[in-house]
Amino acid sequence: MKPAILLLALPLVIAMSACKKSKKESDIVEINKMSGTSSIPLSGCKTWAFTNDDVKICYDSLVEDSRCPIGGVCVWAGRARAKFSFHLNNQKHSIALTTSGAEYYRVDTVIGNYLIELIDIAPYPGQFPAPQSSATVKISRQ
Repeated sequence: MKPAILLLALPLVIAMSACKKSKKESDIVEINKMSGTSSIPLSGCKTWAFTNDDVKICYDSLVEDSRCPIGGVCVWAGRARAKFSFHLNNQKHSIALTTSGAEYYRVDTVIGNYLIELIDIAPYPGQFPAPQSSATVKISRQ
């Protein structure tokens, strides 16, 4: 019985060992260890060693939050906008991202080979008691 199981398992082991991820796929997994996103508390930073780059993003401040409160009836959904510091190999870049894009506001930006996307800002207005503000971002190598 055991030799039969080994014979059945052998092709599976060979197939799995032959699979290789492309460099780009493995880079994205490396920097986005939490399902492609990372939540950053206000005044907090996240750092990754990424191939040959040192990458760090900091959530500096919530600049605007005009989103419709929970349970509210609003004509316009509103938006939240935050400032971030993105450090790439000790070079600091200041960026502002918003939860909904418009003519002068961006939900994402590219710095170097990295796409930085704002996924969400919490808490949503009207949430009581309000937890500490945090931003969820996605960073991927282009």
